[in-house]
Amino acid sequence: GPGAQTGWRPLPPLDAAPPDPPAPDAAPPADPDDPSGLLCAVNAILAARCTGCHAESPRLGAPMRLLTLADLRAPSLSDPTRPVHDLVLERMLDERRQMPPPPQPAAEAAEIAAMRAWVEAGAPAGDACEGDDVPPPPPDVGVDIDAPLPPPHEDCDYVFELRAHGAGVPNDASPYAVPPLTDLYVNFTFDVPWTGSVHGLSFHPIVDDERVLHHMLLYAHPVGGNLLDGTIVPGIGAHPGESLVAGWAPGGIPSVMPEGVGMELPPGPTGRFVLEVHYHNEAGYLDARDRSGFRVCATSKKRPQTAAVHLLGTELLAMAGPGEFQFTGVCHPWLNLSGIFNREPVTIVSSSPHLHQRGRHLTTKIHRRDGTTDILLDAPFDWDNQIIHPTPATIYPGDWLETTCTYENEGGIATFGIRTEDEMCQNYVLAYPVGALDTGGSLILEAHACML
Repeated sequence: GPGAQTGWRPLPPLDAAPPDPPAPDAAPPADPDDPSGLLCAVNAILAARCTGCHAESPRLGAPMRLLTLADLRAPSLSDPTRPVHDLVLERMLDERRQMPPPPQPAAEAAEIAAMRAWVEAGAPAGDACEGDDVPPPPPDVGVDIDAPLPPPHEDCDYVFELRAHGAGVPNDASPYAVPPLTDLYVNFTFDVPWTGSVHGLSFHPIVDDERVLHHMLLYAHPVGGNLLDGTIVPGIGAHPGESLVAGWAPGGIPSVMPEGVGMELPPGPTGRFVLEVHYHNEAGYLDARDRSGFRVCATSKKRPQTAAVHLLGTELLAMAGPGEFQFTGVCHPWLNLSGIFNREPVTIVSSSPHLHQRGRHLTTKIHRRDGTTDILLDAPFDWDNQIIHPTPATIYPGDWLETTCTYENEGGIATFGIRTEDEMCQNYVLAYPVGALDTGGSLILEAHACML
């Protein structure tokens, strides 16, 4: 963390008492618009954790900058009765809607303690960072929009872009006009450009209007559904019958398959892709125009191993009344009727939880044949920040998996379903060989489900 870097002032321990406010006659009041009025330790934390997005020109959905004392003391946009610094601390402590958001690392305990002490002291002005204390530039949490994409892999037979567009017709290159809304989900549909079956090799994010892009997900549908190529429709976050194949959020990196492994993609000509883009234009930009998306590399020359998105979790859930609820599903790979699992281990590459708006947390455990337990994924869930987690693991014959979802219900009745007001408990795991985790058990006949 920042406190460990040479020349930076040490941050107070977690149990440190808040410092006393400066004496009124200790020094002339600092100019709140001058960064020098911002306490050095606080400046260092913001530089390491926040200003990659909350910059001079805010980016990636950030609604304001966090550079000066005035920025921190200003009324917050979401609640003008509270100063920004209160919300900064609150979001650092919020496990479900944490700032900085995953996949970026969370603030360390010492950083949170220092920020808490400063906020509870009234956010006083302080000595600016000088010399070796000046923090380095913030980490890059986005994609360099001016840098060219790397050249496609030599094995690519198909290289194509799936990008947001404005006209709702095939092959449209006009930008999507992003309205001034805090949260907006938009789905863009595309036909696959091949006939027959292929392997996906890589998915590189393309970030266009970084001021308003929050995150994006790419889904595959094997039979196309009812939406035509080029269609633009509002999104609700639910994708029944579709598999998540790629995702990007601030701090994310391109998805590249391991050597010798290709991802199962929808066959042509019936298959479709759906690009779901989450826009966050709380700042109210009226000129926001976006062409973000993914560049996809695919090949008709199949690699030795085929990976696919397999589904863990349960569809047996129902909750009534306010309170916390938990539901658990199991995956016993030895029930796979193909017998694949009896011949070789299963390699898991990544995990992506999918719950709905009541969802708070998902855990998947690997119960080993020898009685030990490993954690595949233990992560808070945020409906507005759904990401793909790298979770490399090997499942051996005799092992089984247990997935538990936690919800917070404010009231009423909720059961399993595909609507936003319904709930789900799903962990999409990318694993190979394809089908090795197929046991069935899905009430809605999801492909590659392991729910028995």
